[in-house]
Amino acid sequence: MLTLSAAEIVGQHLKKGAIVVLESTIYLGITEEIIAPILDLENESGLKCGADFKIGDSP
Repeated sequence: MLTLSAAEIVGQHLKKGAIVVLESTIYLGITEEIIAPILDLENESGLKCGADFKIGDSP
């Protein structure tokens, strides 16, 4: 899955204080509810979403 591969790459290079923005046609709010846990950026980066980095969407 292309999105998961991109998340793995982003997670490996994610730095504290970063903002990750997903651009898609998904509806507002779905990023934090469903997409972020699936992408598992926290495990790849070792950082905590909300505390160390932010995630958002640009529909």
